Amino acid sequence: MAVSNRLRQESYLFLFIALSCAFLIAASQSSPTQGGGVIGGYIYWVLRILIEAFLFFAFREVVERYLLPNKSAITTASMACALSLIPFVLAITAFDLILGYPELGIEDSGTTEHGRLAEFGLELVYLSDNHFALCLLLSVFRLFQFNGPNETKKQLDEEGFLQTIDPQLHGDILWITAQEHYVKIVTTKESRTVLHRFSDLIRDLSSYPGMQVHRSHWVTFDAITDLEKSGQTMKVILSTGDIIPISRTYRSQLEEKIAETMPELHKE
Repeated sequence: MAVSNRLRQESYLFLFIALSCAFLIAASQSSPTQGGGVIGGYIYWVLRILIEAFLFFAFREVVERYLLPNKSAITTASMACALSLIPFVLAITAFDLILGYPELGIEDSGTTEHGRLAEFGLELVYLSDNHFALCLLLSVFRLFQFNGPNETKKQLDEEGFLQTIDPQLHGDILWITAQEHYVKIVTTKESRTVLHRFSDLIRDLSSYPGMQVHRSHWVTFDAITDLEKSGQTMKVILSTGDIIPISRTYRSQLEEKIAETMPELHKE
């Protein structure tokens, strides 16, 4: 696929931005981290920023896959940023306490009059601007892609699982068929069987030019070369020579699509 390296490139950029932020913050500190010196300060900020970055990344994956799968990059990034704020503050507060930097004012007797909950609320406010700024930087790749909007959405949908296949698939996808817990993927250049759920792969291909035609088969429209009708049954012949049965559930939808795009095959 033309965009098969997108996720890998984004991961490299994600890590590069996070580390750059950590080094910039560490370099701007007026005094070394307590007891750790200059090197300790850099290590502290690298660990702190990486914790924050990977929390955001994890929440973004959950939002994109399960909560808001069809929303824009701005919406999913904003949601992930908001959801990851409290876990980030909890993690960093615990991290600082372990290292002896109690940001909740444990060593200050005056904090008891406000209570721990109020102190935690202040900590949320104190860390929120840095958190939002880092999340924005980490979303640069998604927010400012140079592809057209339709192409970008197609890429994101198409790449869900197919992007992770190693080695990468070669050629354009023609046909996918379920085989118990595996799926067989046939392209213009190869055929490969991989362990994956058929329904999840169909969802990833929702914007690809094809459709599910049977409970166990999904085909691209370009792969269809002919139709076979016999009574109430219908089958499609693919460019690979395979003959695929069409379920009644999908028959009318497929016939409408063929009538629109391939009228020469639409035979009564």
